[in-house]
Amino acid sequence: MASNLNITKNNIMQNNRKKIRIEERIAISMAAWKNQAPEASFSGLTTAQAEAALAPPRELRVQILALEKELEGLRMQRIDADAAASKLLDSIVSSIKGSLEHGKDSPIYRSFGYIRQSEKKSGGSRKKPIPVVPVAMQMDAPNSVSTNLPIQAGGVVEDTGQSAA
Repeated sequence: MASNLNITKNNIMQNNRKKIRIEERIAISMAAWKNQAPEASFSGLTTAQAEAALAPPRELRVQILALEKELEGLRMQRIDADAAASKLLDSIVSSIKGSLEHGKDSPIYRSFGYIRQSEKKSGGSRKKPIPVVPVAMQMDAPNSVSTNLPIQAGGVVEDTGQSAA
């Protein structure tokens, strides 16, 4: 039973060691070494030599963090520069529209990506009008013609949904 317990403990220790990040492992290991065996050397290294050999991962993380912060700053500068460029382009386009020489109908206005005044539709509705059949025509209509057309009563178009056939 004791060997079974040791196997389980060893598995737990190995699993925990894998879960701990390397920077934490370095810090824990170096603190334990300095506290419990400061004069001992392991793998041919003293504590000072081991700290120097284990420093690159920490230094690289510090450099990466600094570069990430610099990148974040550059992204913020880009956002500000984009906003300033957009504002300037809006001003230029407004100037083109207000120019007597060029204006809203000029080729340069079109080449900036806008629709020239002469190309714009009138703005009217594109809905097809509902045909309105006067009541007198509906009464005179032959029985063979369907009268499912909307009826206008008092200026309101109503659809009766019934056939006069």
